[in-house]
Amino acid sequence: MKPQKSSFRTRVRNTLAGILIGASSLANPLQASDKPLTTMMNTEISYTEGNGIFRVRPFVYTAPSENQRTEVMMGRKFGDFTLYGHFKADNQENTWAGIRMDYGKKFLDEKLSLNAQVRLFSGLTEGTGDQAYFIPSGDYKINSWLKAGFLGYAVKTEEKEPFFYLGPSATIQLADNLSFLASYDKDVLGNYGDLAYLCLSYKIGVKK
Repeated sequence: MKPQKSSFRTRVRNTLAGILIGASSLANPLQASDKPLTTMMNTEISYTEGNGIFRVRPFVYTAPSENQRTEVMMGRKFGDFTLYGHFKADNQENTWAGIRMDYGKKFLDEKLSLNAQVRLFSGLTEGTGDQAYFIPSGDYKINSWLKAGFLGYAVKTEEKEPFFYLGPSATIQLADNLSFLASYDKDVLGNYGDLAYLCLSYKIGVKK
């Protein structure tokens, strides 16, 4: 049984790698040469107690811009809806305060998850523009350690062209409370170039 399980995992990993590589190759060749790939690396720690949730992202790094930021969120869950107060600051002397609204539903014996986030920020420092985010996502639980799905990432900032990324994602459960998500998202609007997103998440606490 163990060799079969190992073989299955190998096939799944190879399939996911093929999906991500294939998504990359589908990007517009002119766009790929004229606009560099953006890579965003994120770490998040979340603590849940009852309906209360605290999230901190101590290090969010974006290349090639070399932007670094820290984010803090405090929220409360109301059924399928969660509302957060959200604060963030970066290494370019920008700070924002705002709200994050999440809505999520599960289907097919909770194997299929569909989610949508809306984030609205007001700039607190001079020259820092207001921002609006829309982040749709979904995934299907293949087994105890692997989920496959999609991730969208849309942002509009004052006085800047909007962007909207959309592409396939994979989440690997590394341990009971530790997971890793990777996605390759195409720049749908063609304003900035495509996005590779990597996120390491650690969850603690007890849900109500």
